[in-house]
Amino acid sequence: MFPFGDLLGFSGYTFHRPFYERQGYSVVEKDHGLVILFNALGVCKEDIQLDVKSASNNRQIISVRGKTHDEDFADDFEAKIDFIVAKQMKSVEWDVQNGFMKIFISFEEDIKPSVQIVRR
Repeated sequence: MFPFGDLLGFSGYTFHRPFYERQGYSVVEKDHGLVILFNALGVCKEDIQLDVKSASNNRQIISVRGKTHDEDFADDFEAKIDFIVAKQMKSVEWDVQNGFMKIFISFEEDIKPSVQIVRR
């Protein structure tokens, strides 16, 4: 067996992502909509599909699926998730850059209700 420990050393390896690896996504409110940042590392942009489906109680599901086979590691990189959206969406746009998928959702109505709140 080749002594990889003699060849490879690890010193100060760190990284930062705006979400936990186990969760795999982060959501922020921006420009009267939502932006979802989804971890799609290892999956080619061409192999990713995004669909919007109807669900019960006037909800919609954004379904993301992607799978890319890597010959060097003889394994598949896969990303899949469903987001349940409770408000009527106007549009969904997406792109993949640097292994992260950004999903931009705009809504028919504002995200927050226009209710006046007064403290007495």
